[in-house]
Amino acid sequence: MRSSERIIVNLTICVMIRNEVPYLVEWCDHHFRQSVDQFVLYDDHSTDDTSLVPFLYHRDSVSLYSANPYRNNKVFHDFGAMHMEKQLFILKHCNARSAGRSQYIAAIDVDEFLTSPRSGTIWKYIEQAKLPAQLRIKSIRYGTSGLKRDFSGQITIDPFCGSVEVLAANNETAKGAFPLVRAANPRRAPHPELDDDFEALYNRICLLNKTREESLGCTHADGKSIWRPDLCQVAGVHGCESRQHGGTFKAPLEGLRLNHFAFRSREHVETLNSLLKPTKKAAFDAFDANWFSLRYDPIIGKEKREVTCLFC
Repeated sequence: MRSSERIIVNLTICVMIRNEVPYLVEWCDHHFRQSVDQFVLYDDHSTDDTSLVPFLYHRDSVSLYSANPYRNNKVFHDFGAMHMEKQLFILKHCNARSAGRSQYIAAIDVDEFLTSPRSGTIWKYIEQAKLPAQLRIKSIRYGTSGLKRDFSGQITIDPFCGSVEVLAANNETAKGAFPLVRAANPRRAPHPELDDDFEALYNRICLLNKTREESLGCTHADGKSIWRPDLCQVAGVHGCESRQHGGTFKAPLEGLRLNHFAFRSREHVETLNSLLKPTKKAAFDAFDANWFSLRYDPIIGKEKREVTCLFC
């Protein structure tokens, strides 16, 4: 296909992953329903069924690349040592790849779920926002809600009949159904725009911890962005970092929100890589029960556990 005949989609998501099945299936399903057109997955040496995920969806809607910038010349087995270098590499690659292919891209993690409470889908909201060059989206943090173990599962493809099956192991919350991290973790941290008593709670819970590291753990992430790759020269972890023509628009929380499940379970925190574990473990021990899992969220809590995969 010549470049002049290339189909330009509305919205693409770029993400670096490692051993995210079955979380990846739920995450893709959610964002397809939120009007995302394509996913570009960068695999960082997964040992699960990640390579089979593209087979679950329509042709060309899920692409899979290696996250190793050195490809076969050099392999890094320590996830933590080169995490930031690899992440910036895949963002640069995805930004350049998407220019001319996708009007907008977003770089979010598999523990982050973009949604639009007001418009129903992400793309409907972008259209209503008159297509600025970049949309900044605030993050809402969720705790484990008491979940102790990670979900586990596998993907099985039968090449003779063309069927695909996703199996998930039972645990204390899934009860035999395909597990959904959103349904299993419905309790979130207080948020200034969601809770009138945020300041009082912050002073009572967070300021009791005197060390700088623990205090940082009782805050919210910076959020992420959706931006136009054709106008972006430098892609960063939280959005386009180069100056864009058309400006940046900060989306109100009811317009777009990023639900961030940073703590999926106690097991998840205990098995984090050497780069992330010290700070996340400290935040988990100090604040999971009394901050990140403090508020029940009716938007998340109403979701049902059910098989959602879009098999083709």
